[in-house]
Amino acid sequence: MIAKLSDGFELDIDETALDDMELLEDFAAMNDGDAYAMPAAVKRLLGKENKKKLYDHLRGASGRVSTTAVGTAIFELMQSVKATRSFPSIIWLMIISRRPA
Repeated sequence: MIAKLSDGFELDIDETALDDMELLEDFAAMNDGDAYAMPAAVKRLLGKENKKKLYDHLRGASGRVSTTAVGTAIFELMQSVKATRSFPSIIWLMIISRRPA
């Protein structure tokens, strides 16, 4: 399934990644303020190749990838997916409806 960022960048996300209890736990931890759960969530959601594509897209002039930019990108990707897919649980809706801090 294609997920898009607001700047038009697209990734093809494996739909089965969305039905992953560990991903849900990572998002719940992020929602509770655990920023250290973000790398695992990104890897589970996007996979190794798409994670690299996203990081390369977000990489700044300094060569670094901003954690804020990644958090915003994951939020936008999930909102994009939310618009095209029925989620298996109300918990998904609660987690992806909250904007990262």
